[in-house]
Parts: sequence; C-alpha cells; structure tokens
Amino acid sequence: AATLQLAGQKTFRNGIIGTSNLTMNADCGKMLITGQTSVVGGTGSIMLNANGLDVSSEACTLISNKIINQNHVSGTISLMSNATLIAQTFEMSGTAIFHQQDNAHLKTAHANGVSGSIQTNTYTHGNYCHFTFNGAANQITGARMPATVGDVFIENSGTAGSNNNVSVTNTGIQTIQGNLTIMYGQMNLNSTAGADLLLHGNFTRYTTGFYNDNNRVTSFTGSKDSYVNRPLPPPASDEFTTFQDYGLAIVNKANGFKVILNTPTGITKKLTLINGIIDAIANPLYIKNEVADDGTNNGVIGGNNNSYVNGKLYRYMSPTTTGTYAFPIGKTDAAPSGKYKPVSFLSTAVASPGAVFRAEYFGGTNATPQAGPDETFLSASLRGILRDEFWQFDKMKGTENHKGKLVLPYENPGAGKWRDEDGISLRSEERRVGKECRSRWS
Repeated sequence: AATLQLAGQKTFRNGIIGTSNLTMNADCGKMLITGQTSVVGGTGSIMLNANGLDVSSEACTLISNKIINQNHVSGTISLMSNATLIAQTFEMSGTAIFHQQDNAHLKTAHANGVSGSIQTNTYTHGNYCHFTFNGAANQITGARMPATVGDVFIENSGTAGSNNNVSVTNTGIQTIQGNLTIMYGQMNLNSTAGADLLLHGNFTRYTTGFYNDNNRVTSFTGSKDSYVNRPLPPPASDEFTTFQDYGLAIVNKANGFKVILNTPTGITKKLTLINGIIDAIANPLYIKNEVADDGTNNGVIGGNNNSYVNGKLYRYMSPTTTGTYAFPIGKTDAAPSGKYKPVSFLSTAVASPGAVFRAEYFGGTNATPQAGPDETFLSASLRGILRDEFWQFDKMKGTENHKGKLVLPYENPGAGKWRDEDGISLRSEERRVGKECRSRWS
C-alpha cells in the first residue's frame, strides 16, 4: 500500500495500475492522469480525498475492474472535457463519486452500458456528454445513461440481426443534443409510450447499422441544422428507393434551421410539421403510408410559412379508399423570404395498386419548369408566367383509373379573378393529349 501525503498536484502521465492500494491523505493535492493515452487498472484500490482525481487523457483505457473509494464525502474521479474513458467490458466501482463533464466521452462495451461500466456509488454528469456503445453482443444503454446527452455512437460489432442490438433503457424522452451515428449494430428506441427521440444534430446511419424506432417518434428539434446521412448506400433499384425511413417524425426546429436530406428519405406512418424546413432539393421525401390524412395518426399533419418541404414530395395512395393527401410544399429561395405553397389531392376514385404522386413548387425569378414533354404544349405567354411561379404535380406510378381533385392555395377576391397571397392572378391553359386532358396553372 502507498499513501500520498504532500500538498500539490500529483501527475500520472501514463495512468495508474498496480496490485497495491493507493491512498490520498487529507493533505494530498489533486491527482491527475494526463497524456494522450493512459491506462487504469490492477487489483489495488484508489482512495480519494476531497481533491480527487482528474482524467484528461484523450484515450484512457480501463484494463481491468477497478475500485475507486473515498475517504472524504466529496472524493471524486472526474472525466474532464474532451477526455475519453474506454471502459471496454470492465467495471469501475467503489464509494467515490464519478463525474463526467460536458464533452467528456465514455466508450462502453459492457452489456449494461453506462450502468455496467460506472458502478460507483454516485454518478453525476453534464448535459452534453458523449457516449459510444461498442460491445460485441447485445447491450442496453443502462439506467445511468443521461436523458440529455451530446453525441451518441452505435458501434456494436456482434452478430448482425441477433446479437448486435443497443437498446435504450430510458422510458422517457431521450434527447441527443449532438449527432447520432449508427455505424455497426441496431439501435432500438424504448417501446414505452412517450419514449421518443429528440435529435438536435445529424442522423447518420451506415449500411452496417440499423435503426428501430419501435413506433416511437423521431423528432428533429434544436437550434442547428440536422442532416440525414446514409454514407455509401447500396445502388438504388429505382427512383422510389429510400435509404432511411422513419415511422413517426416531427420537425420542430428553432426559427431558421432545417432538416437537410442527404439521402432519399421515407416516412412510413406520419409526418408532423411544426417549425423548420425540410430541404429535399438534392434528395426527395417520400410519404409511404398509403392511408389518407386523418389529422391524428396517418399521413401529414401541419405545414405553415415556417415549416414545409422545399423540393420534391412523393405520396403513396391507397388502393382501397379515397381521401385527402396534403403536399405541404414551398421554396426557400422564393422572394422575399421563402414561400409556403401547399397543394392537396382529393382522390375521388380508388387508386390502382402502387399509385404514387409527386409535387413540387417553383417560385422566384429564376424558376423554370422541369425539363420534359409536358412543357411543350404551353404558350409563350404562359411559359413566361411559369418562370415566376408554378407547381408541378405528376403521377409517377399507377394507371389512369386514379381520379381526383387538385386543390391550390388561391382565393377569389371577387369579380371572377382568382389571386394568390402575392396578388398574382391564376391562369390556366389546357390541352388534350391523347386520352388525357392536361392542365397547367400559374
């Protein structure tokens, strides 16, 4: 056994290992573990006084179970900001306090996650701590996983599909203020009602990673843009292939912030738009639930001047029932500060199986129609109007048996003149092409 008695800091650049007990007496100054890499382990315990032990290494590895006790009520081991503790499957226990500062990173391969790696009597933490779950078998995040964290990395290397799950223990809202990255393994949200995910940063899922929302809500929130990423996806089989799907999704960003789709993204049940733009310019958004909007459980809810889809929006239609399908679309580059120009499609005849419709709004002086044969029947005067503002609404799948009404956001101020909120008159030109009658409105 060894006892540290003198005042002043004690620096251990490579860590602390040993079979003997190490004790700080009341006069001993703070102990520090520094250096780019370090280790902590051995069968001997560490006894902390009120000055405690600070770990500031970029990578401090726990190489065995370790007991950290205290001989003072506030004896604390602190994982400092920008430091990382690589706990592997080992456990840190004892009577000491373990404190994780904001931006400190805990990597755990323990089956019980944070609760398994940190078993000291008391665990305290900031609100922006980072966590990696890198086990080789199923893991839970653990009851000690904070409800509000910074970045989360899922890197479980167990057998795909059966023994590589990382399941959230928290039965309440889990807030990730940073980024969620799923590289290996499957992340499962808790299935308890209300155990939703609030994500402020980016959602990135690799081909070797999986995301199971367990019928809980994935909510994009916070005061930063969120990017939906799918690095190195497999080849798309057709234009209807999505590489990231969410069951229930909410967009409720602070003013001026977006959800940017870096991969084709699908919603399989319901999308709620409260605040924040979905940027679908490079990659479309697909509402894959065929059930018509019902205002509660299916389709699209919301949409306003501050929250809409900027780009292509696809909607799948029911082959058995009719109903209304909202397309909350707009353009952020339309003067003066973006325009919300939704349309709705009211199906009046049952769609053919697999019917899919696509809508996009174009606005601003630089707006031009999408290239294609449909533009060839327009007069020169109508093409000029189209360069200012227009909608493009297409049936992408299905037969001509699907019928319905397209509702545009125009009002009649009287005298038979229909105008939009900007005072622009509504004009139409219609031409019969084969058996179909095609209309263009502007």
